[in-house]
Amino acid sequence: MRLRLTLSCLLITAGCASSTSWDKPGASQAQVDGDVRRCSVEAQAVPSAAAATTAPAAVVAGPAFERDPDRQLAETQRMQTCMRSLGYDLKSR
Repeated sequence: MRLRLTLSCLLITAGCASSTSWDKPGASQAQVDGDVRRCSVEAQAVPSAAAATTAPAAVVAGPAFERDPDRQLAETQRMQTCMRSLGYDLKSR
């Protein structure tokens, strides 16, 4: 339960809540949206060792609620790392 709560907090921080958003000076909303999609796809494309050996690809790439909490946490961290590497910061509205 604690992991799910922590994961929920991280997902909210990652931009799932309307009170936060990715911000980059000079970036248009279209550029932000494109970078979010790109980082999200890249974050989900990395298979976990357990998922790669036990589940078909369709399940590994399925919706977040169908995936392992550890995988969700890793994807959220990769997403944040990707966005920050492109010059974005997470801002509260």
